[in-house]
Amino acid sequence: MLHSLTILLAFCAAAATVTAGPPAHAAKPAAQRAAKDTVRVYGRFEMPSVSDSTWLIDDAGGRYALEYSPAQKHALWVAWQLYSGFGHGVRTAGDPWKRDGRIPETQNIDPRNRASGAIDYKSQRMVTDTMATITYDRGHLCPSQDRTSDPEVPGDETRGRAINTQTFIFSNCSPQLPAFNRGIWEKLESCIARWGRTPGDTLYICAGGSITMPGGVALHTVPSGIAVPKYYFKAVLRKRGGSEWSAIGFWLEHRDWGRSNADFTANIGKIAVTVDQIEALTGLDLFHSLPAAIQEAAEKQKNFDDWSFIP
Repeated sequence: MLHSLTILLAFCAAAATVTAGPPAHAAKPAAQRAAKDTVRVYGRFEMPSVSDSTWLIDDAGGRYALEYSPAQKHALWVAWQLYSGFGHGVRTAGDPWKRDGRIPETQNIDPRNRASGAIDYKSQRMVTDTMATITYDRGHLCPSQDRTSDPEVPGDETRGRAINTQTFIFSNCSPQLPAFNRGIWEKLESCIARWGRTPGDTLYICAGGSITMPGGVALHTVPSGIAVPKYYFKAVLRKRGGSEWSAIGFWLEHRDWGRSNADFTANIGKIAVTVDQIEALTGLDLFHSLPAAIQEAAEKQKNFDDWSFIP
């Protein structure tokens, strides 16, 4: 388990797929450049642009990366790869959630240490503007089911549990309404996990909440200081074989969409967007390590015939 804050720009050298250097991209609109071209990390296709490298954390144990916002105590985004070697093991039993020891306690939450004022939002009932009370689920950004085995040591259950445990860190967590977390968010996770089990395919995924979007994106903040996103996104890039690329995005309002498979099927067309649309909404530059022609073509796609929406 890792217990140190990893501050880096060169961690991408350990990735399976690396580009020789920054690819040439078409110019972004000036407003977007100002928002998102602060730092670029090249080499891992799942990685978006980074606004502050101080809070760029690469979890070698769980094999995902994130950029953390200490002001909102919430990840700006979490990015990971998914292919068949990651998802054929066992999940961690019990309640393994823990504070991220790589982030100073004053800028993090600790569900075990109430004396510090860091209160676990799962058990915290919130009073909203309408005087209604809300209890949140601990929603994964990089899903538990995407990290149940280690492709480097296939069949090793001990290692599989260890890599799965790394997803139960509060920097990979978001306060989600139970109906959302156990409904459309879980269905979408399962759908994407199916895509990731296709032999020969590799998915590059980035997920997060709209906590930095202008215009009051957070529903509110829980007492421990964690922002609650009003919207969530997922961007999925798929490499099939050696040269076939496709992409699709999802933009979801944080609300009850229903929990059944029929609800998911009825709503998938409402939440599916292009990656370009997610970039316009969030200010992120997604999949920027791709060669320009591939990136531009993939980010314009929203072809339902390329994907099977079975939760």
